[in-house]
Amino acid sequence: MKNYLLLLVLIGCGSQSAGIEVIDIFEAVPTKAPLKPGIIDEASGMVNCRTVANSLWVVQDSGNPPELALLNYNGSVAGKMSLPEIQNRDWEDLASGQIDGQNYLFIADIGDNDAQHELSYIYKLPEPKSLGERISKIDRITFKYPDGKRDAETLLFDPITKDLLIVSKREASVRVYRLAYPQATNATLTAELVATLPYTSITAGSVSSNGSELILKNYSTVYYWPRNASQTVGEALKKKVAQLPYIVEPQGESVCFDKTNAGYFTLSERANAPEVSLNFYQRK
Repeated sequence: MKNYLLLLVLIGCGSQSAGIEVIDIFEAVPTKAPLKPGIIDEASGMVNCRTVANSLWVVQDSGNPPELALLNYNGSVAGKMSLPEIQNRDWEDLASGQIDGQNYLFIADIGDNDAQHELSYIYKLPEPKSLGERISKIDRITFKYPDGKRDAETLLFDPITKDLLIVSKREASVRVYRLAYPQATNATLTAELVATLPYTSITAGSVSSNGSELILKNYSTVYYWPRNASQTVGEALKKKVAQLPYIVEPQGESVCFDKTNAGYFTLSERANAPEVSLNFYQRK
């Protein structure tokens, strides 16, 4: 999403993070792996790959082909996997999780800058074991919001309940919606509003693989919540928030936990910067 004015305002004022404690459990300075320009310039979502070592799956937003990019920890791109069976209207996030012993990827076609789409989509596919694998089945989860059209850039998979959660972007206080498991693929679902949060311009989020930690980010801040096993994601997000270390990126729209919960990655769209880097904040 190319809203540079909003980006500059958010970075300049920093008002959303005022008074929020920065917790000291991750390194303040990330390990950086520069990306070569022109290959993944509009990263809108990523997850740590569970089938290929030392790599992440990345998607790009509207205007790009429907494909997955495999990004190595060193910043090189191993290649891309085309998904011609589906469309990239505006892919804005990527989540992953295990269901019945199978790893799945969830591609969130949920961007809607002008609030013009009645329906949004999440594509569910078995996580590829290699770039050469042929994906035989991609399911489409179709949903609408209970309170009107929304622009969103954040999808969460809850490893405890298997629910999917969508966080809206443009409101002064963003909204969190739930699609309860199992998500039907033969009907239009109505998402359930489960929380309203006093933040704006949320561009990405992630749930740790054990479900005990949650992060959301906007262009200037990474927000963090611990979660008890007895809490839903919506309940946990209503608790006291903290901040994690984050060096502001040109247009940061991707974040994910490491699959072993050893830290978290961030990746920016290149925007007008000469290059961007894959950043990893190691747990202490």
